[in-house]
Amino acid sequence: MKELKAKQVALLQMPWGVIDRGTLCYGLLKKILEDEGILTKVYYLNLRFIKFIEQDIYELISSKMFYIGEWIFSQFLFRDLLHKQKNINFINLIEDLSKDKHYSYLVHKLISMRSKLEDIINISIPAYINECLDDIPWKDITIAGFTCKIGTQTSSLALAWKLKECFPHIKIIFGGPNVFDKMGEEIITSFDWIDYVIDGEAEKAFIELSRNIISKKYYDDVLGVLMRCENRIFINKPDDLLEDLDSLPIPDYSEYFEELKNSNLDGKIRKIVIPIESTRGCWWGEKDNCTFCAVNNGKPKYRSKSSNIVMNEILTQLSRYHVRNFYAADSIINMRFFNDLIPELADRKLDLDIYIDIKPCLNRKQIELLYKAGVKTVLAGIESLNNKLLNLMHKGITTIQNIQLLKICYETGIHVLWNLLYGIPGEDPACYSEIINIIPLISHLEPSGGIVRISLDRFSPYQYEPEKYGIQNIKPSILYRHIYPYDKINLDNIAYTFEYEYENSKKNIAQYEEELFNTVMRWNELFYKKRPKCEYIIDGDEVKITDTRPRTFKDMGEENIYTYKYKGLEKDIYIYCSEIRSFQEIQEYLDERTSFKYSENDLKKLLTGVLMEFINKKLMFEENSKYLSLAVANEKTN
Repeated sequence: MKELKAKQVALLQMPWGVIDRGTLCYGLLKKILEDEGILTKVYYLNLRFIKFIEQDIYELISSKMFYIGEWIFSQFLFRDLLHKQKNINFINLIEDLSKDKHYSYLVHKLISMRSKLEDIINISIPAYINECLDDIPWKDITIAGFTCKIGTQTSSLALAWKLKECFPHIKIIFGGPNVFDKMGEEIITSFDWIDYVIDGEAEKAFIELSRNIISKKYYDDVLGVLMRCENRIFINKPDDLLEDLDSLPIPDYSEYFEELKNSNLDGKIRKIVIPIESTRGCWWGEKDNCTFCAVNNGKPKYRSKSSNIVMNEILTQLSRYHVRNFYAADSIINMRFFNDLIPELADRKLDLDIYIDIKPCLNRKQIELLYKAGVKTVLAGIESLNNKLLNLMHKGITTIQNIQLLKICYETGIHVLWNLLYGIPGEDPACYSEIINIIPLISHLEPSGGIVRISLDRFSPYQYEPEKYGIQNIKPSILYRHIYPYDKINLDNIAYTFEYEYENSKKNIAQYEEELFNTVMRWNELFYKKRPKCEYIIDGDEVKITDTRPRTFKDMGEENIYTYKYKGLEKDIYIYCSEIRSFQEIQEYLDERTSFKYSENDLKKLLTGVLMEFINKKLMFEENSKYLSLAVANEKTN
């Protein structure tokens, strides 16, 4: 490592960044900068904000109400910036959000939290900003870096503004996903206290820019950097994506744990996790990007670290911080890891608790291996339980695969997070009737945690090819005009999420929305309160199935117990279909196992009758001549 220079870089994590982990990009930048001899410190100012508000309110806003978090700091920022009276634009916000059922949760929370939010805006934020200005040695700092994503942008703007007022020598750099492309141009144009914006991955640009600033070469060109020179903005073309992820250092999260202790939060956060990154981009997105997905801000090029590098990082971080919970920041798991990294993690028995994102195309062997490796929670790209809708979204998976994932994860003990999307351009409302009919069949499996109207995000196919999907009347989400009540700002450029329409969209959604919401709500209530069963146990030459699921949506809430017993070929078929099997596969399986040789027609007839028996009793799901048994294995069977 080079000798550290006295000029210091401050990397600032602002509210409403989550408080259960260090910040991955800062952990990387700190190590890279210090390896270059540039003294760097990360300040977790999000943790310090807990001193001024209730922790449970902070965690609610940072996890479920991040746009409201932006609005809260904007009330502080813009009333001072525009010299407005100290009134809070609360009623107008409620009135606007109440026009759309999509925002009903936010409206309910805003009304119930109104007095507390007013105190946060009027009392907590001014005190917090003043403490940030007083407690950090800003005179020794040359560069202040802010990472911006939804939830941290207006808080970053607020502190950066006050910093520039009080310490004009500090150069302000903004980076992160919320300042890519036009968003970055709008930010640096609209807020004259920002000196630089990094558009794209920051590892190379931030280092070169920092060297230039320390050397007083303030306006030398750096790829991917937008810079302010007096009253003009200069825009350099974006740099290429970083190809060699193995060249990245192991992130340093030491300041996070220091701040945790200094903020008296040690032991008060339910679960601390260590962020880890093994890939960037999306291998599926390279083939056929999901229509709504803006992965890597429209740059899905897939890159991966080597398995040995990832393993070394896990072992190093485990040794450094003695935390066994890891949060994989990857958009999708590298399937090659099933050949080496995941088996090695399983063999080492490290007692880890890992969170990862997966595509629901995994088979039983892969899912069970993930669990043995320490994966306890997955975010699964299920999105729907209807093939027409899945095809419209270019998901590359089917309903039966989604159900299989839920089933095997339930049997294995892996918690599945997933959303059910609706309002999909080109949809047929009848698709949701099919989903509503499927839900009772899988009510013993983990339900969707959210029913979400599909969004139109910047850099997604919906955003850059709207005509292809019949999308029209695109405009920034209604929240943006409340977050940025400033005529100088072009909301079309600064917004990340947009509202839109497609042909008959309001009419179509009205046909199913309420029933869909009610069905999924009942599913959640049933699953978490009563735990309906559809399970089997093998007892000698029999398979016994116990079933307490409701038969239809209308029956959800009623308690009925059904029991079934099957022997011989029926038993063999049911157990064999614990994973998805085609009709041909089942036919070949039976042909091998039966001593009596049936003619092909007789075997097909026999098999069709058995499968229809299971389907009619709602014990099996069929899709395009593929079959999946719905009963899960009882623990005794496992």
